[in-house]
Amino acid sequence: MSDDLSIKEIFGLIATINADIYLPALQQMIAEDNPTFSDTPTDTLMAEHNWNAQPMSAILDAIADARQSLVAFLTALPANEWQRTATFGDQLRDVYGVAHHITQQDVTYLSAIGYRLHASAWL
Repeated sequence: MSDDLSIKEIFGLIATINADIYLPALQQMIAEDNPTFSDTPTDTLMAEHNWNAQPMSAILDAIADARQSLVAFLTALPANEWQRTATFGDQLRDVYGVAHHITQQDVTYLSAIGYRLHASAWL
């Protein structure tokens, strides 16, 4: 993740990735046998939205909406579907592995926001 992103852009990136990357990828994993996905550069994702121009409430609503859709999809999956796999770059992941990756990426993004907020408190 680029250090050039604003806090709004990081939150917006979370919303974008959940809605435009993770949910469609998971849906494709269930529909197809071992699909392959390539990485989408952050700048490509960010070019589609102007998160800095939006109020924080709209960005947080976008995160909530995207995450609720993602959680609803995962909650509805039968246990055997969690074993479906896809190749992401050079890594083979099952649905559980994708869900784990999502939480790890959230930690990275939210930690970056936390560090920035902490640093700004000392300015």
